[in-house]
Amino acid sequence: MEAWSWWMPDAIALSLCLPSLSDPAEKRHLLRAVADAFKRCHDSGLMHADPNSRNIVAERVPGGWRVTVIDLDKAAFVPRIDATDRDAQLSRLYRSLVKEGVIPVFLSPAEFAAGLVHPYHKHGNSITDAELARFMSRCRREVFWHSISWKIQALRRRLRRRS
Repeated sequence: MEAWSWWMPDAIALSLCLPSLSDPAEKRHLLRAVADAFKRCHDSGLMHADPNSRNIVAERVPGGWRVTVIDLDKAAFVPRIDATDRDAQLSRLYRSLVKEGVIPVFLSPAEFAAGLVHPYHKHGNSITDAELARFMSRCRREVFWHSISWKIQALRRRLRRRS
């Protein structure tokens, strides 16, 4: 995990980068770069095993952002990544950003949809407004169900500290 810091000393994890941006245009540019990075991975057949916000590092470069997907030790090349798997990867990233506290404090769900999901689908399989709404609804449901396990884990930690 630390190897990327040698190769990209100015890069930081997406979950740390987004809160540092107050300019909506900068956020859109960064999210578009993330969408492009995921699209390139998926189009080449690379399926990440853990597409979370800490496995995406971003670095400012002249004219924009350079985004790199890291922690590929359990990633796999597959012959074809279908739409369901592609959406699952984006949904997992959304869930990670919620868990890290980035969404909704520093990035709204609408910004995620417009800045990342829509550009990801723009080239190739376009996404309609209705499909985008269903995708975001699915993301919110997944966050809800996963948040139950996060809350149980937090409760267990608190109970252990008391005993």
